[in-house]
Amino acid sequence: MATPTKATQIHTAKQLLKQQALPKFPSAVFELNQLLQHHALPDHRDIEEILNKDLGLTAEIIQTASLSKFSGLFTTPIRTIHEALDALGIIHLQEMVVSTALNSLIQNMAQTEIQEHAQDTANFCFQIAKQTKIFSPSGAYLLGLLHNIGAMVMANLDHQYEPLFFESLEQPYSSQQKELERYGTTHSILGAVLINRWQLPSIYAHTTFIHHTPRLESIEDETQQKMVALIQMANFLVSELHFAPHLSQEIHQQHHMAQTILKLNDEQLKTIRTQFFLK
Repeated sequence: MATPTKATQIHTAKQLLKQQALPKFPSAVFELNQLLQHHALPDHRDIEEILNKDLGLTAEIIQTASLSKFSGLFTTPIRTIHEALDALGIIHLQEMVVSTALNSLIQNMAQTEIQEHAQDTANFCFQIAKQTKIFSPSGAYLLGLLHNIGAMVMANLDHQYEPLFFESLEQPYSSQQKELERYGTTHSILGAVLINRWQLPSIYAHTTFIHHTPRLESIEDETQQKMVALIQMANFLVSELHFAPHLSQEIHQQHHMAQTILKLNDEQLKTIRTQFFLK
């Protein structure tokens, strides 16, 4: 059977999304995203006004900022949105806001094992970003949470999907064909469509769309290439935790290519593994 075109796969993904009621971000998240889409340098008071409308979300953001992995980004404790803005800046605050809201959404839409994988990947992404400086740690953490959001949707649509998802962790390249044969699309494309629907920055949708690319050198945009390498390295480290010593050839290929692109040395990888367990 011929492989569906990308346009057909995107159309199929959109049709699948119509088959279930998806959790929605709090209105404050959408308001913040729209403000930043229309104003490169919005007034901090407008951001504070938006977020302070949702006291529950604001409290969760402050709580997130106090977590050990994030607190190291600040010189003083964060107690208010105003202080978070001063310490993080607008873009990094947006990343933390979306991550905080997304964590709540994931708890309502994903099976436990897929939730845990998302959290582990996000935490490894955070540590990789700290070592490589290719992306903000908070942005990398958000990317880790988002990149398999399509798999969470698939698992809700089809309760037989989960074994195929975990096969994709062991066989990250060849497993995509099996998803295509069963669904007419993949969790990568489904996730990218959903991220666009949520009006998040395009870098997250683009990276999610191609995060199973087998040949990283084929990605022409250098920033995009490094973002996919970051995700693939994080996925390797998660697989190493759960599947070692029975790692597939595809997993090892993923590891070596991503490490080369990210220019990570073995000492840095050792630090990343250590810091992950201190999270």
